[in-house]
Amino acid sequence: METEMTNENGVSGEHVKCPSCAAEMVYSPEENMLICPYCGSRREIAVSDAAIEEHAFENSQSRPEEWGVSTKVIHCSNCGANMVAESNITAQVCAYCGSPMISQSENADSVPPESLIPFKISSDTAKQYFKDWVKSRFYAPRALREQNRLQERLRGVYVPHFTYDCNTESDYHAQAGTHYYSTEMVSVMRDGKSVMESQAVKKTSWAPVSGHFSHSFDDVLILASKNIDDNLIRLEYNLKELVPYQKEYLYSFLAENNSISREDCWKSAQGIIERNLRDKIRRTIAADEVKDLTFSTSYRNITFKSVLLPVWISSYLFKGKTYRFMVNGQSGEVKGNSPVSGLRVFLSILVALIVTGFCFALNPLLGGVAMVASAMILFHLGSRKPKKDKKKG
Repeated sequence: METEMTNENGVSGEHVKCPSCAAEMVYSPEENMLICPYCGSRREIAVSDAAIEEHAFENSQSRPEEWGVSTKVIHCSNCGANMVAESNITAQVCAYCGSPMISQSENADSVPPESLIPFKISSDTAKQYFKDWVKSRFYAPRALREQNRLQERLRGVYVPHFTYDCNTESDYHAQAGTHYYSTEMVSVMRDGKSVMESQAVKKTSWAPVSGHFSHSFDDVLILASKNIDDNLIRLEYNLKELVPYQKEYLYSFLAENNSISREDCWKSAQGIIERNLRDKIRRTIAADEVKDLTFSTSYRNITFKSVLLPVWISSYLFKGKTYRFMVNGQSGEVKGNSPVSGLRVFLSILVALIVTGFCFALNPLLGGVAMVASAMILFHLGSRKPKKDKKKG
């Protein structure tokens, strides 16, 4: 059975009650259905056949006005993040920065997205990935490696993004270079003496070129959150698995309001598009080399959609600095940053220098090999990734 709930601001929705014990059901990523955390009852999610609509950029058309479930806003006064959660969810720390300085209000008048990729990685799997990742941080301080409670801070967050489609028309100008060879007399060393010999020397003939290039772009993905480093969250998603937004996917998860407007995200998308166009135009010019390429681009049929993408996030404070660990909620891809122990780095370098010096004393060639090997080992220890089972689709 279902019961409807309405908060004081008029945001209403339905919590799905377990038919066996009346507890609130939650979304299970690995089973893609609602389950009861108490008695194990299951309920399939009715798949919506609604099309995922693209909106004209110049004219933002009608959008959903409610999340479809009773919600509240969790605000972090430390990093400024605003996250939407079910009204029954309580948060002790911010999912983004790990700060306990959070407040919760019933004002959830944000506009929900129209599509999302549901979580496929479970909480237990994400926690195991986090444990493995911490263990793989060779240069991390011992205090961090021994803080097993850190994985308990993992929260499933739907992170806001925009995607953009467009048609482009570009007029370009460049210098096209064609290689040719000419025979010239050049000075070379033979038996310790400089002698003149004829050799084929590569040269380049340059000529101006211009032209027109047309190309269409589909689903240029842009992060719409100020609370995450774009380089850190640059995770790969299969956007073909987007589904129409349904409130059931939000049960037991957080969802961030977009903190970057679609206009500002479009500027970022243009930067990606123009870098892509530069490479494509270079490849279309029939030349051995291309230089001084300039082009101007006009955009037509610009459309966008707002989407939520699943990320397991653990943010933790270590000696006053915030560090983050993320698991792609769709594929299981892992990314993160961690503090570095200066003592561990110093001892590693010291051991490498001692071994290299000893090898040099025995044989200079052996010492050179040891130096290269030591550098490779130090690099591997600092950048190694944890082993994990690949997520099965």
